Amino acid sequence: MKEFKTEALSGGRLTSIDALRGMAALGVVLYHAVAQTGNAIPNNFFQYPVKLLQFVSSFGYVGVFLLFVISGFCIHLQWARARAAGQPQQIKFGDFWKRRLRRLYPPYLVTLAFFLSMTALTTGIDVTHFFVYDVVMHLLMLHNLDPQTCYSINGVFWTLAVEEQLYLAYFLLLYLRNRWGWGPTLIVCGLARVGWFFFSHYVWLTTSAGIPVPEAAASHWLTWALGAIAVEAAFGLVQLPRWCRNMWLGSFAIVTASAISVTLPLTQKDTFAHDAAWLLMHPAWGLGVFHPRESGRTG
Repeated sequence: MKEFKTEALSGGRLTSIDALRGMAALGVVLYHAVAQTGNAIPNNFFQYPVKLLQFVSSFGYVGVFLLFVISGFCIHLQWARARAAGQPQQIKFGDFWKRRLRRLYPPYLVTLAFFLSMTALTTGIDVTHFFVYDVVMHLLMLHNLDPQTCYSINGVFWTLAVEEQLYLAYFLLLYLRNRWGWGPTLIVCGLARVGWFFFSHYVWLTTSAGIPVPEAAASHWLTWALGAIAVEAAFGLVQLPRWCRNMWLGSFAIVTASAISVTLPLTQKDTFAHDAAWLLMHPAWGLGVFHPRESGRTG
């Protein structure tokens, strides 16, 4: 990918990104709200629209991967805007984390306290060593690294932990991008996904300890990096191949990833076909929702 400069996009909120974020969030909400069970299907004519709703909503979790792409776009926006304007692109680690914590951590703490309160009022809380460990892991946003805490308090909190860890990895991403360019950087991001997959499998074989794979930040680093490339393409800082803007290719990637997600449970585990399909599934979704708008020349 070649680099070139153009005028920076106008400041202010990007309504298209807000719209995409809203669509992704609604898809995730629909996925969790609609019961994916035969008990929810009435035994009359309405069974057909209910089945259709269940089928459509079953793919709502794809919104998670769109949100990761959008996150990479928004986090890299400040750097890309400064570079396009010919200004210094320095991002200080301390200032960056202060902004991230102010934006994400207070509402996260409120929500965490709410769910713990609801648990105490309904089923009760037994303050054991594991409960303290569970809460501390959630406070540190490391709960996605342990299968026992990943979904313990609120199942969707793992995505917030991934976000925080990807923010930390952003500085490594910047270093790789500036040192080697986007091509080698994407290879490193992809290798991180593959490496984490086999590392988890090795730990399981040697110690019988489970390490979450789909809920790990390393598994989604490549998807997140696509958003960072998209913002640079939007500012005209990089020239992407024409196929990156091909809607047919993006649609094909989404359909392929969806087909993999449907057939993967039917594939025998610990086989080459199963492992290869899983490794390709999330990047295919990321590629499907990745559709950069280039403000510079194309080619």
